[in-house]
Amino acid sequence: MPDITNVSDQITRISGWLTETVKKLDKAGLDKATAIVAYDQALALAEAKLRYLKGSKLYQLLLTIPNFKEQDPVLLSEVESGGGIPATLIPKIAAGLVSDKRLDLEVTCVNFASVKTKIEVLQAQLNACQSQFRHLSHT
Repeated sequence: MPDITNVSDQITRISGWLTETVKKLDKAGLDKATAIVAYDQALALAEAKLRYLKGSKLYQLLLTIPNFKEQDPVLLSEVESGGGIPATLIPKIAAGLVSDKRLDLEVTCVNFASVKTKIEVLQAQLNACQSQFRHLSHT
C-alpha cells in the first residue's frame, strides 16, 4: 500500500502535467481554427476557378492572385479553352483539388481532440490520487 508521501508526490506531478497539457490546448485550438480557415479559403478558391470561365471579371480577378497560374496548370488550360465542368461535379472536384488542406485540417482536429482527451485522463488520475490521499490521511 502506498504511503501518504508517495501519493502527495503523485498529486503534485500529475497537477504539473495537467497544467502543461492545458497550455497545449490553447495552441491546438488556434491551430485547428487556422486549418479550418485555410481549408475554407482553398475550397472557395478552387470552386471559383472551376465555375468561372476565361473572360469573366472574377476569373480576371483570380489571375491577380500570386501563383494562380502555377497552382493548377491543367485546370487552367481547361478553363482557358472554354471547356465546362458540370455544376454538380464542381464541389467534389474542388474538394479533391484542396485535399492537402483537408488533410491538414483533419490532423489538427485530431491533435485538438487528443489534447482534450489527455486532459480528461490526467483529471481522472488526479481525482484517483486525491481520493487515495484522503483515505490515507484519515486512517
